[in-house]
Amino acid sequence: MSLPRSLDHDVAGKRMTDFVSAFEEASRGFHWSEACFVHLHIPRTAGTSFRQAVTRHLLQRYPPEQMYLLECGPEYNCRNGTFAEFAALSPDERSQIRFVAGHVPPSIVPLLPHPITFTILRDPVERAISHYWYTYFDRTSGLHEVARRVSLTEFISSGLGHSSNGQARYLSEAFFTGEQMSDERLLESARAALARVTYSCALEQADDLLSGICTVAGVDRAEKLPRLNEAPRLREPTPDELAIIAEHNRVDSELYATVLQSRRPVS
Repeated sequence: MSLPRSLDHDVAGKRMTDFVSAFEEASRGFHWSEACFVHLHIPRTAGTSFRQAVTRHLLQRYPPEQMYLLECGPEYNCRNGTFAEFAALSPDERSQIRFVAGHVPPSIVPLLPHPITFTILRDPVERAISHYWYTYFDRTSGLHEVARRVSLTEFISSGLGHSSNGQARYLSEAFFTGEQMSDERLLESARAALARVTYSCALEQADDLLSGICTVAGVDRAEKLPRLNEAPRLREPTPDELAIIAEHNRVDSELYATVLQSRRPVS
């Protein structure tokens, strides 16, 4: 496999090297230029900020018609549509796509001939709190009025939206199918899905991931990773509330620990 010239240079940072190594391993059976980067965007993990930053950087290399944004509206003149519309494309059309992103199930991956997948996980308690306050202020959310009527812990304890084990439910596809699983089965399914992802990391490592993607794509890293759609908080939770939130995100905590362990630098 012949990689871009930028990969011949020293790469600063173990985590960025990890992504490059993961890419090299996953793309052994095809030329690097045939790869399609797939961002599995879990809600409230800074995914909008990351998607837009990746899009802007990859547009240095690929035309907008080779970038497909799912379920998130038009951006940067890229192609966009629903999961069903993407699945309806011919195999030849899908083989020309070089970047896919959106709130879509991992089952999109087999639709692409040479996928390089990545996802970002966030501290489960922080993510659940963020989801509540985002819903509280977002008038377009179907749960906006509910969030205004109930407390933070009532919202999360009820499992509304993505607030209770939302990352595991996303990766296991239970969020999309509505399937009810025991905590044990949910964790097993989510871990199996995570193992099939080319590269996963914690939110704190997202900046390194962006640098790694730019390195692999052979484009210049042109900007710092922004933070968009941050939700204001009217107050911070009490210790008792934090304990309740953690209890309702136990599966996500196990999943998050798996990612942190896998990204721990080698001494």
